[in-house]
Amino acid sequence: MLSELHKNALWVIQDPWETMDLVPANDIAIHSVNHYFATKIAQYMKENSVQHVITSSVSHFKIHPQLSKYHRIPGEDEIIHYYQKIGAQNIVICGFHNNSCIKRVTDHLGQYVRNKMFNLYVKENLVCTLAKNWRITDTVLDLQYEHKSNYGPDTQVI
Repeated sequence: MLSELHKNALWVIQDPWETMDLVPANDIAIHSVNHYFATKIAQYMKENSVQHVITSSVSHFKIHPQLSKYHRIPGEDEIIHYYQKIGAQNIVICGFHNNSCIKRVTDHLGQYVRNKMFNLYVKENLVCTLAKNWRITDTVLDLQYEHKSNYGPDTQVI
């Protein structure tokens, strides 16, 4: 199944920001974790020759350099237009951050899944989980994670 998704699905890397607007640029903790996942996602896309990859993020945020080569769209509604343009039957979501922007996107796209427009997946090992204490910690070692796979009933986890 994954090899078929690599060839034919639309892969959306959600909010792969170089830096987060609510975090100081010198905040090593969250930026280190984000950098790790940007690297992991970039390597996965290359090693698996994923054919249709886009990033989804509002325009005032700079995309992480390792992911900036992919076409950028500004939001969830544009994902639908791009999906229709390439004729995909499946959309795979990955990126930043679990239980935040990833959840928002899967909730929004779920209405289209219910109308049988496409199948929706989350590639869970390519989703960066945001630590619950990310705004108050000073080091990566102090980050506290609570991982939940809560993407909604219309989303399949792969």
